[in-house]
Amino acid sequence: VRMLQDLGLLNDRLLAVHCNYLDDDDIQSLGGNQVNVIHCPGSHEYFGHTEFKADQLRRAGANICLGTDSLASMFTAGGSKPTLDLFAEMRRFATAHPEFSPEEILPMVTTSAARALNRSGLLGEISEGADADMIVVESTPTPEAIIHAPPPIRSMIAGTWN
Repeated sequence: VRMLQDLGLLNDRLLAVHCNYLDDDDIQSLGGNQVNVIHCPGSHEYFGHTEFKADQLRRAGANICLGTDSLASMFTAGGSKPTLDLFAEMRRFATAHPEFSPEEILPMVTTSAARALNRSGLLGEISEGADADMIVVESTPTPEAIIHAPPPIRSMIAGTWN
């Protein structure tokens, strides 16, 4: 983080993935520069890293997003095939970080992720002018229910149902 700071690369366009071992100065630098920190809870758990400093990053001003990382770093149950599942990542994050409410977690895979990609207003939300990408889940329409919902039933990409 210090090297990136010295090179002038810390800004709101940087996607800093993982950030597993940060000291207080790192956190302040990332937050103070509004860096997008992409946390992958499944991968983090798989490798047994120390606690991810999500609350400190949030308070410092970092844009925290959740990602899936790689099939190579996913636990599987009973020899089943690993999958990349943002719902599972949200559940893992919620379990590891109970200080975050479901209303704070859901944007980490929607509007905060869109902001990280410089696509606010186009991705991660249903609004006039946004791309017509969405999924349909069977759930009560609350952030908590959505995070713990079964897999999506259908998806729409660029306005076309898949």
